[in-house]
Amino acid sequence: MNGKDRIILEKITKYSHEAITYTQEIDFGEFAQDSKTMSATAFVPGQIGG
Repeated sequence: MNGKDRIILEKITKYSHEAITYTQEIDFGEFAQDSKTMSATAFVPGQIGG
């Protein structure tokens, strides 16, 4: 694995962990009512794919 691949995998891990942390202690109803959390977790796939 080259350095670039490692950086990409580290970013995927970091962003995925953040999304889990943001949503870990709330249920779907709370999530659906919290636009900040929704925006933050929607940001994650864009960062992983970008």
